[in-house]
Amino acid sequence: MCGILGLIGPRSCNAEAFGKALDVMASRGPDDRGLYEEPECLLGHRRLSILDLSSAGHQPMASADGRYVIVYNGEIYNFRDLRKPLEEEGAAFRSSSDTEVILALYAKESAACLPRFRGMFAIAIWDRVEKSLFLARDRMGIKPLYLWRSPGALAFASEVKAIRALPGGPSAIEARALAAFLAWGSVPEPQSLLEGVEALPPGTWALWREGILRTGAYWSLPEAAPAVHRRGEAIELLRPILREAVALRCISDAPLGAFLSGGVDSSSVVALMREAGQRDLRTFSISFPQTELDESPYALKVAEQFATRHTDVSVTEGMVRGELEGFFAAMDQPTCDGVNTYLVSKFARQGGLTVSLSGLGGDELFAGYPSFRRIRKAAPWLTRLPRLATRASGRAASLLGGRLTKLEALSLYGGSRGEAAPSAPACLYYGVRGLFMPSQIRRLLRPELASAAGTAWSPLAPYDGGAASLPSLRRPASSWDVLHATVAMELRAYMLNQLLRDSDVFGMAHSLEIRVPLIDHELVEAVFQIEPRLFFEGPAKGLLLDSLTSPLPRLCTHRPKMGFTFPFDAWMKAPWKSWFEERLMDGASSREAPFSPGALRALWRAYLDGKVHWSRPWSCLVLQQSLAA
Repeated sequence: MCGILGLIGPRSCNAEAFGKALDVMASRGPDDRGLYEEPECLLGHRRLSILDLSSAGHQPMASADGRYVIVYNGEIYNFRDLRKPLEEEGAAFRSSSDTEVILALYAKESAACLPRFRGMFAIAIWDRVEKSLFLARDRMGIKPLYLWRSPGALAFASEVKAIRALPGGPSAIEARALAAFLAWGSVPEPQSLLEGVEALPPGTWALWREGILRTGAYWSLPEAAPAVHRRGEAIELLRPILREAVALRCISDAPLGAFLSGGVDSSSVVALMREAGQRDLRTFSISFPQTELDESPYALKVAEQFATRHTDVSVTEGMVRGELEGFFAAMDQPTCDGVNTYLVSKFARQGGLTVSLSGLGGDELFAGYPSFRRIRKAAPWLTRLPRLATRASGRAASLLGGRLTKLEALSLYGGSRGEAAPSAPACLYYGVRGLFMPSQIRRLLRPELASAAGTAWSPLAPYDGGAASLPSLRRPASSWDVLHATVAMELRAYMLNQLLRDSDVFGMAHSLEIRVPLIDHELVEAVFQIEPRLFFEGPAKGLLLDSLTSPLPRLCTHRPKMGFTFPFDAWMKAPWKSWFEERLMDGASSREAPFSPGALRALWRAYLDGKVHWSRPWSCLVLQQSLAA
């Protein structure tokens, strides 16, 4: 895993200034640094050595004939299988890296090579003959790739802050992105917090030539076509894919281990790593002694069963508070989550790991959240209501306030005049996952920002299947049942914009690569083949558990779901109270503050009175810190 930066077109800076912008991402690649320069092209790479640790893996890397130059972030796990036929055809390789395989396949097949890659990647390839740039991003959006277009030029990077650091780079804040962050707790793609900077969508390629950017999708979420109707058939389908997904992600020339919370997802990954032949398996967890959020007994039980070398780090409120400045500085875009990933990544890196596998995706693919059942039950009722009634009920909820405000999400199902309405599962999903409702956002933001965001702004615009939605949600959405529609929302909302972004940014803050086998694209495709009924039979995530050859300890599988979160509520109401309130309200008085001070003060009082979840004032503080950076 690495950091990449590029600038194509008329020069706005020299190589020295470009290199300074590249070094904003130094923690993404502490092992090597490389630049490539032509009159109309600058490419930069910061390397974290994972495969082929020698200098032969240096980037930017040129193809054998010198025509193509690549900078690339990620891993192609099946690169050895792809390399064999190329060698049989006479290709000669100078390294044992996956980067060189990408170059050789692109030279042979152009964009048609992308469906053959199994992994996580953000790729940029400069064609020295045609003076064009090819870009591509993996199917699930695990690796970030941001683009910024200026007159006749294109910049791209692994992080928004690197584009911002370019001389003459963008600095204006996108008001709709502020509103979207408050709606979801993260900025939904393709937007970013900076005006004019957008993410290349997952499963998409782009070609820049003569000042024109052309894009195309090479993969989208599958249509729902359940062909598997029996539990045994589902297990037979899932088991070999799970095995291979984990085994492929154990390929590394650098020290590799796993995060282990003791929950079903991370424990399943550890069990499959053992099955894949990982011998000296190191695992890491965070615990909160003497709190209801402490999962250390479960993690230790799994570690004992699978004989891992386990490290548990007990954290205190003082330790976490002392790490917050580093967390805020590491943020590329604001997030209401991520402190957990920031800290466990730090401890894993200090413990000697360069690569860690994570259990992200188990809940999202196997209906592990209670919200899956709630949405499944509520969607048929919502679709029976007249759309006018849903608009009226939602607007009434916004006036009544309190906990009823969540019902405002129903008004989105009613749609707006002249616009297509989002699906019932999407509206219910926002009601479950949403941070603030639109009326709350309008009250919180300063009037000029609320006006700039627009009265017609919808938090569901990226997900409603319309023209503004992500490409991978447009074609198949009409075929989805409620379960698969909810899985799609989880993958393209919470997973893409929060969990994966946090894993990338906060893992890389400590030069740690995080791999996520449970969202392997072949596993995703398999899930969409399974009849929804099977996901709700038996215990939560029963299909995942039954697909394991080695059963997990009963202590871990038959317990209430906890989630990997910190005791922020207890800390914000006691030891952090004065500090937090002062930091929050001081931030509201600054010139960059997005909030109306009165509304922010009312929110803080409502939290202290137990009327508002801790994540609301926390998210406001995070946004202020992000804007002040």
